[in-house]
Amino acid sequence: MYKNNKYFLVSFITVTIFLLTSFSEAHAQVSGSYDLHGWAWSSNVGWISLNSSDTGSGGGPYKVQMLSGGDLSGYAWSSNLGWISFNTNDLVGCPSVTAGNIDVNTGAITGSIRVVSGIGRNDGWNGCLELSGVNHLSPDQSGNMGVTYNNSNGSIGGYAWGSDVIGWVQFMGTCDSNCGYQFISPTISVTSSATVTMGTYPTLSWTLNNFGPYDTCRGDGSPDNSIFPRIGDRDWSATTSSSGQSNLPVTNQSVYVYTVTCYSHDLKATLSASTTVTGIAPAQVTVSLTPNDAAYCSTSGSGTYNQGATVNAIAIPKSGYKFDSWTQGGTVISTSANFILIASDTTTLIANCSLIRVPVIGPRNEPLPPIDNVLLYIGNSPTDALINGWKRLTGPVGIPFAVVWSVPDIFKKGDCSPDLAYPSGPTPDWSWSTSTINSAIVNGLGGSMSISLSAIGAKAGTYKFSLSCTNSSSVTRIATPVTLRLNTSTTGEI
Repeated sequence: MYKNNKYFLVSFITVTIFLLTSFSEAHAQVSGSYDLHGWAWSSNVGWISLNSSDTGSGGGPYKVQMLSGGDLSGYAWSSNLGWISFNTNDLVGCPSVTAGNIDVNTGAITGSIRVVSGIGRNDGWNGCLELSGVNHLSPDQSGNMGVTYNNSNGSIGGYAWGSDVIGWVQFMGTCDSNCGYQFISPTISVTSSATVTMGTYPTLSWTLNNFGPYDTCRGDGSPDNSIFPRIGDRDWSATTSSSGQSNLPVTNQSVYVYTVTCYSHDLKATLSASTTVTGIAPAQVTVSLTPNDAAYCSTSGSGTYNQGATVNAIAIPKSGYKFDSWTQGGTVISTSANFILIASDTTTLIANCSLIRVPVIGPRNEPLPPIDNVLLYIGNSPTDALINGWKRLTGPVGIPFAVVWSVPDIFKKGDCSPDLAYPSGPTPDWSWSTSTINSAIVNGLGGSMSISLSAIGAKAGTYKFSLSCTNSSSVTRIATPVTLRLNTSTTGEI
């Protein structure tokens, strides 16, 4: 159809020559843009020039440019068609109103251009050319499909489609400075901690640069065949970082090699990088568990442990004593005799135990002394002394007896001293000593203890037992003495 319309060609040339100056002035070169050079050919309409500075182009000035972002702009010239616009505002009425665009990374050239003389026509031809499409895909570096940019050398080849009027238009061009494209080799880097404590799980971090979209990465480790979580298919940015943790802990003091491998679906390439991790033994900490008094209780669980290990701290009260609390620096940590301790640092705990207190009953029909007094009672046995609360016991030489005492909690062990006054003559063979009575002095109001004493070898007379206590605050309490009066069958009571 178009081949027979010679009048159309003459009138088109006349009109477009008139418009040349205004078009070139309206579309000045933009900073950062790149000029296209070369030709396009159609067997229906002949040669099309992309830049008036090219040898043999004639006329001008005119050119096609790639602007920042890849959009095409400007005009090409055909001696048969006239001006061919690469501008968006000239595409109204075309099947695609998307301006031509070059993706310098992939090489795809998409969008439309238009023969200016086709604008406003109503004879079935609108002048639109499709740079690539369903039947002529881009990118395709074979040169037999859609218009495509080759970022390895800056060339532009392939075919645009201009309907039956223009037909296939083959591009044979170049782009100044390779359209600014600089190929940067893709890289991958992998990092991790140089050392990892045994029993913990190492973490890898990796960074991809210029590797393209739709990448898959995976981390693997040796010698334990550990696997780091697969990131999966995703759209990565130009620089992408990610990380993953091993599914297995470091178990010994070996050197572990961990590798991250990434596959680029676009580049059809595989990248990998490795890092090493050395397993180290955990730090050692000391746990010391001691009783407040070895006479009250014992402990179990002291020792040296790996930092972070669990320790079973156990307090074992002795007969007649009870467990109260575990303290650290005076602060209560637990009130359970058996509890789990995390050995996070060197630790010293005190197991606090105390006497199981037995109330002391005063003498019959005699009120008890003030509660902060020190008390002494005597009887034929500890039970007798506790029940009857005697202050005096009389009997023959060799009679069994016991002295019991109670000390309020304002006094501590070592605050109290016993005394014994006995008849003149040889020192009696007593089994009660100062150290013995002091070992029985404990904290706590109403606490009591008893010791049976023998009077073997003692002479007749009066024996007086006393007990005095003075604490660090100079508070003093003296128990009312109790007496033991021994007699013989011949002399009777003295």
